Parts: sequence; structure tokens; C-alpha cells
Amino acid sequence: MWVWPGSTISPPGPQKSGYALDGWYRDAGLSANSKCDFAADAVTAPLTLYAKWNFAAGSFAAGDTGPAGGVIFFVSPNGFPVDGTTEIVHYFEAAPADIGVFAMASGALPNGINTPGTDTMGGVTILYGRRNTATIIAEGKSAGVLTPAATACDNYVHGGKDDWHLPNSNELLEVLRIVSNASGTSYWSSRMNSSNGAQAYYVPYPPPAGGAMSAAAAATEARSVWPIRYF
Repeated sequence: MWVWPGSTISPPGPQKSGYALDGWYRDAGLSANSKCDFAADAVTAPLTLYAKWNFAAGSFAAGDTGPAGGVIFFVSPNGFPVDGTTEIVHYFEAAPADIGVFAMASGALPNGINTPGTDTMGGVTILYGRRNTATIIAEGKSAGVLTPAATACDNYVHGGKDDWHLPNSNELLEVLRIVSNASGTSYWSSRMNSSNGAQAYYVPYPPPAGGAMSAAAAATEARSVWPIRYF
């Protein structure tokens, strides 16, 4: 927005599903001393402001329809740090339905790809699904190998949102425990076998009540895919 130099401004009031606006900050790190006092702080030079959002308890519960039209399958009041970023997320949303059947890869990906699947839902942890998806696609391009499952999730757009990814095995397990409209009998996760680049992990549907929750299979096999997103 444009303002006269030396003027004060009225704070913009955006909305973000599941969150309450704490305020606007001059510092991208949202340090307390950079919070704007719009009644007192005059604008004397170009200014970039950053919104701080707080978790709004009661906004969504597991099973609710999410802001992208999918299904909320997990809520964390404490929040989770997303691997490789400073972002904290509180909600996990699955697409409203699975999006088809795809191979994980057209051939072997390099051994040793770090695409974890064993984070702990419910505790403070690092989320791997989004990073796994990007890693699989990048490694596939480098090796000249197609990665249909991860690419389908990365390209998926629904409810105006394009930040979907292929869930890791723990995330996928939570999805399959809450949905009731699964059309497949097994679903690819974004966890590759780190010691065998020709294998990836899937979760059967219905998911097992105990014991091994996922199993490895040839990445060239076709299995169903269910994208998720964090927010």
C-alpha cells in the first residue's frame, strides 16, 4: 500500500484457517521488539511486514473438512517443525480422495537416499513427507528415472492449494486410519529403501492394527496414492 511519509497506517487483517493473527513484525524472525504499533509507528520509508500466526484451538478436529476441501487427519496444538525449514505447522490435511494408481519409479533410484518414514506423530518431531517428495523427484531427474507417484502428488491442486506431497509412511498410516473412502488396497509412501534404490515402502489398506505398519516392494509396482499437505 502507499501512504504519505510520516503517516500511520491501519493494519491489514488477513485470515488464515486454523490460526489467529498475533500481529505484524518488521523482522522476518518475528522478534518481540520488532512488533509494529500501528497507532504510534509512523511510516518514513518503504517497509516490509511479516505476519505472526498463533494456533487457534478448536478451529479443526480430526475428521473435519480442511481449508483445501480435504480431510483433517491430525492436529497438533504444540506444532511440528517441518524438516529443512523454520516453519511450524499444526494441521495435517489429506486430499478428499486418492488420486489414482502409479509406480513409485520407472527404475532404481540411487541407494542411500535419505527419505525417512519413522517420525512420531503426536510428539515434537520433524516432518519428512514434503522433503521426501522433493528428494525423490530430484534424484529421479538426476538418474533419468521417472517418479510418477511423487510427481503426481507434487502436481496435485485442489481447493486452491498446490502444496501437496506424498506422505511418509507414518503420515500415510494416520490418513488410512481416518478415511472411509479408500479405493485401493495399498498405498505408496514417500519412504524409499535406503539400502536398495529399487524398493519403496507402502502401507496396506485397511492398515494393520499392530506389528509392521509398512512393507517394502519393487518401486516399479503400481499402487494407489493419497496426497497430503501441512498448514
